Amino acid sequence: MEPLTVAVATVLGKYAIDQGATLLKEAGEAAVAAARRLFQKVIDRLKADPAEAKNADRFVKNPEGYQTVLADALDDQLKSDPGFAAELQALVKEFEQARSAAITVTNTGSGDVFTGKNAFKVSTNTGTIIYGSQGVANVGNRNVEQTGPATGDG
Repeated sequence: MEPLTVAVATVLGKYAIDQGATLLKEAGEAAVAAARRLFQKVIDRLKADPAEAKNADRFVKNPEGYQTVLADALDDQLKSDPGFAAELQALVKEFEQARSAAITVTNTGSGDVFTGKNAFKVSTNTGTIIYGSQGVANVGNRNVEQTGPATGDG
């Protein structure tokens, strides 16, 4: 299965379960908007294919039960249409950037603060670290040292 297929299926699964309500708490409004556009593009594409229309409907009703079926159908579509693959790649990138920009960590003590693969050492007793899409840590006038890679994974 193509890496893009896995990425798209993962985002769609997170979005489809509750139409983005949980994702909104985890990743923010911009990420949910990108996930919604990605979801609609994939579902519309699959519904336009008579062989896949039922699977698209089943996925919408039961995302957890039909995620693998959707991923298989999507994988075939991506392999046969590079233009469609490029559109989805752009939407996945938009989602990831929006999700990355939404990561916020509150430090209640001095020391290392970890968010997934991102690590920051903060020399302060209070402050909020806002990790933006450009890998920026900002805690006002406090000393912040990025000690891990700026991947945006949280």
